[in-house]
Amino acid sequence: MVSNRILQNFYIICLDSNTNQKDYTHHDKLKQLQNIANIVDTFHDVDNCIDFVTDIKHEKIMKFLPIIFRILNIDFQPENSEHIDMDVAQSRLYPGAHIATGNPHDYFHHGIVIDPTTDEILIVHFWGHKKREAHIQTTDLSTFVSGSSHRVASKNRQLYLVHYENDTFEKQQETCQHAKEMLEKPYSCKFHLLRLNCESFARFCRTGEWKSEQAIALKSFPLKNIRNICKKN
Repeated sequence: MVSNRILQNFYIICLDSNTNQKDYTHHDKLKQLQNIANIVDTFHDVDNCIDFVTDIKHEKIMKFLPIIFRILNIDFQPENSEHIDMDVAQSRLYPGAHIATGNPHDYFHHGIVIDPTTDEILIVHFWGHKKREAHIQTTDLSTFVSGSSHRVASKNRQLYLVHYENDTFEKQQETCQHAKEMLEKPYSCKFHLLRLNCESFARFCRTGEWKSEQAIALKSFPLKNIRNICKKN
């Protein structure tokens, strides 16, 4: 049996929009959790919970998300995307290309290619070491795929090119221009995991619409499935 001292290192977040707050069973379960963890926070609204997780000081909690996604069998690979080998990226990418990087059951990071002719391939993306410090900035492709400069060659994520129907050279040029214009006001956007993230920024540059498939997948996943998984485990 795991000792209480070890269990108390956990920070438990409960999300259940269907919970009856007057239900005695619910309160009993909550007390049981409080006996084995230092902090237990309960949320009944998805947006409020996401806001809390985004702003939480103990950001190591984000490292557990891929494990949760794997259990829930949630895959965030963008629709209409094609895997691109890094060795041929320079010949396959173009100004205005919407790219994403990630692995199965992990969240994907998105950006817009500005200049694929340079050795490092210039990308504009919405990113920050801490989510609350995220802003629009440039990076190179190797850093983009690795997650940060100190992880280059140590973190292995796949690269994907997102395709759009009825794509034209003019639309690609407009996407590139939109990304450059957003780069001139880097702190104009405040990060929100569901409403304003790296993917919604990239799609805004491409379509003019703030939209994130990953956020839609998270919000649409039935909470009852989470409860079923917890019962089985």
